[in-house]
Amino acid sequence: MSVPEPGWHAWLLVVPLTSAIYDVLVDGALARWMSEPVAAGEIPPEPVTFFRPLKRGVPRLREKLEMLVQSSLVEDQVLLGVDPESEEETIGQEVRRAFPKRDIVVVRCQPGRAMNPKISKLVQMAPLARHASWLLSDSEMILSREFLGALRAEWQVEKVAALTTAYRFVNSQSWPQRCDALGVLLGLWPGISLVRRYGQVNFTLGACTLFQRAALQAIGGWSAFGNELAEDQRLGEALVRNGQRVRLSRQVSTLDCDTLSWRDYWRHQRRVAVTYRAANPAGFAGMLLTFGPVWSVACVLMVSTEEWMTGRWMPERWILAAAVVAIVMRGWIVHRAARLLQFSVPAMPVVLSIASVVEAACWLLSWFTRRVWWSGRWWRVGLRGTLSPAISDAARPESAS
Repeated sequence: MSVPEPGWHAWLLVVPLTSAIYDVLVDGALARWMSEPVAAGEIPPEPVTFFRPLKRGVPRLREKLEMLVQSSLVEDQVLLGVDPESEEETIGQEVRRAFPKRDIVVVRCQPGRAMNPKISKLVQMAPLARHASWLLSDSEMILSREFLGALRAEWQVEKVAALTTAYRFVNSQSWPQRCDALGVLLGLWPGISLVRRYGQVNFTLGACTLFQRAALQAIGGWSAFGNELAEDQRLGEALVRNGQRVRLSRQVSTLDCDTLSWRDYWRHQRRVAVTYRAANPAGFAGMLLTFGPVWSVACVLMVSTEEWMTGRWMPERWILAAAVVAIVMRGWIVHRAARLLQFSVPAMPVVLSIASVVEAACWLLSWFTRRVWWSGRWWRVGLRGTLSPAISDAARPESAS
């Protein structure tokens, strides 16, 4: 292998050092965010309609739905969107019967009302909503009375069109679950922390968001985003474009880990990367400089053994030092973020190593693919994130990826 040019030397230094600087900025922004005081409402909270579109295979679903009902107020309404004749419909009906004095509606949602499976359910649930405030939450979300009380208090104080929450995962038992959970700390939290500190929040997050019904209807309602892969980002963008304000809440949602195999983990990270790329191509491209530890190791390995041993390539020691700085800094920052967010990931060093490589690989591949696996089938993703069914791909064996 020939000795690299000086410009290549500089690049090998810039990437890890830029990554370390980015980590420092993220750490400061996140610490400031999590130190903000929790809002306290001075007036009784207004009633809310809860939207819970249920997907198949959610672990301990009945327990999660019972927690949702028990954490809500008597005057609230709970809408459960289910596939007809599914196990989720049976569980929803059982929960409804267990709380006869509560306004719980199990909505049988036919497929195909929108290209996006989640939006397809939401558009069928919306006509039944009774209240002016809508709270959308994921199937895997674990709600508590304390969380909802603080979120509703912030909702009353802020008076925004949408109050959205970032999230953490719990109950990560298997290695794929742990790696998938850590991907949120590596990819989601750094970006949104900097946006909240230095930019404008023009997106919502799918885990848990409170909406003003009127503001949502003014931009076309759920159906306006039925063909989008990144429907939550497009929705927030439309609200801001319409003169409304979106806020990232001080509260952090808690999601239960899905049951994942290594293939499930890989497919999910591929879909997440394509979603980010479609939602914000420029910002996603900038993530190149956040993969400093991975790129640094890869670049050091590119140097031949002969050049390394003979010392002909003098800058190598500085490249190695920069790589060590990037790796140590990333580990320290992720550890601090996990503590701030009460985001426990067992075997953190090993999981961080695996997840970092997978994140970088999925980032790279996302620029060359428009095909993702979601909701039990293959989809093709347009340049701006629009969905269309990949019919020929859906017919292939599931092992194809």
